[in-house]
Amino acid sequence: MNEDQTLSRVDRSLIGGALLCLIGSMYALYNGGLLLRSSAELDSLKKIGLVVDATENVRRRIETSVAWFPVQTEQDIFNGDRVFTGSDGKATLQITNQASITLDADTLIVARIVDGLPMLKLESGSFQAEVKSGNFGITRGRETVTITPKDAKFKVTANGNKLGVTVQKGNLSVLNQQVDSSKSLELDLENKKAAVTDILAEALSPVGNEQVLGSLKDVTTFKWKSNKPAKLTVEFSNTTSFADITHKLTSDKEQANIAIEKLRGSRYWRLRKPASTNEKEFISEPESFRLVLTDPPTIELPAENDINLFSLKEAEESGRWVASANNSPAGVVDIQIGADSETSDFDFQVASDKNFKNVLHQGLTGSTRFRSPPLKEGVYYLRAKRTAAKTDKSWSPPRQFQHIARELQALPLLEPNTNAIFILDKPQLTINFKWENPYELSDFQIEIATSADFKEENLIHRARVDKSEVRWKTKHVGPIFWRVFGHYKSFMTQHRTQKIEIRRAPRLPAPEVRPEWDFEVPSELPEKDPTDQDLG
Repeated sequence: MNEDQTLSRVDRSLIGGALLCLIGSMYALYNGGLLLRSSAELDSLKKIGLVVDATENVRRRIETSVAWFPVQTEQDIFNGDRVFTGSDGKATLQITNQASITLDADTLIVARIVDGLPMLKLESGSFQAEVKSGNFGITRGRETVTITPKDAKFKVTANGNKLGVTVQKGNLSVLNQQVDSSKSLELDLENKKAAVTDILAEALSPVGNEQVLGSLKDVTTFKWKSNKPAKLTVEFSNTTSFADITHKLTSDKEQANIAIEKLRGSRYWRLRKPASTNEKEFISEPESFRLVLTDPPTIELPAENDINLFSLKEAEESGRWVASANNSPAGVVDIQIGADSETSDFDFQVASDKNFKNVLHQGLTGSTRFRSPPLKEGVYYLRAKRTAAKTDKSWSPPRQFQHIARELQALPLLEPNTNAIFILDKPQLTINFKWENPYELSDFQIEIATSADFKEENLIHRARVDKSEVRWKTKHVGPIFWRVFGHYKSFMTQHRTQKIEIRRAPRLPAPEVRPEWDFEVPSELPEKDPTDQDLG
């Protein structure tokens, strides 16, 4: 075995080991529980509870880490864990055997047990707690308050620097106040005060991020339970602070009907009764809901009758090209669905006919921008609907497009003709370059060089133009080469190269110049002197 082979095997072993480590690290990052179990810090972490249930959009960060991991059912909760629920997230935690905690959407808490006391620090959002007995601590900012429930179920909401507590079942005591299911209180932790208010009404549905499903033209009903007859205002907002009220209406019944179109942009609702002579102002705790529209979505890409063209070479290099089963070229199509704040999941279908009897591809996407499966050359039809919508009427109108998975041919060059010769008989020469435009493009790139390889050092001229003709002025003398690319979206045509030559105008011979004499030639010569000798 020679040295080269030995080094080659060592290199392969190192690369293989590195790949295994990379795959293991990626899996560990995806599965926070695995990372914890493989950590040497596990012994120093104190288990205080368990994740009973969790949706996909829930994450947690242990106290000794800087990374957030997806939360999974049956995962352990450790002392100091931070748990966060997204806009459509929800999670139920069992803290020891004393408290069951359900986190609403958009909530961030820190879970601890201090001297045997379950304690939640509410950073934002709200949660519902069910405690059989024993004390329960709540922290907001730097202040902590202890609640003593008696078989109680209650909801706690962050409201600025204060906490709102609504008793839903049983009773509890806090800051020397006894509160039962007919009352709510506002806790001022900084000043250790509790303001108790009679609960005039309690929301029934939708609550707890419950889904409100329907078309924009539909009407939905919000319901509540009143402890005594009252005319209440129903307010809607996109935040729990209700700083921006998106819509409101009044009702003297225990329900209110509202057009779903009015709910767009809202995620929370509450009941409110202004203060009167004999009664204080009443405001119920905010309840969350999730609007899911069944209306057909709008397809933005591809455009109607669009032609999807791409260069196979560029597509292959960028991973946008694959070979189908019979090795004929097939490419993907970029698809974009009109975004709205109420929908994140869409079903889509691609068919070869507008009635969708021959569906070639169908799938589910959690994004408004995605790519189709590989498609061969041909005419296709696309449609989409919101996943929550179950009827065929919820499909968008068919969108027709043409998919051409081949190279765009070179643009035919018209003038100057190949090997044409131009004479530079002036300080500057103007040459007209012209080519055909069979694809009706409006973006071209012309290149002129001193060699057919068109290297940068040999380029004389390069320009982007919007017409299929260019007038070029030059003083250059010698052979030159020129070519043109057509641009369509992010793709380019092929090209042809033509050679021409520029020559200087020939120099004419200088005219003959005769000398001019400054003396006169006598008309008669003098007679010969007889003394002159002939030296010839």
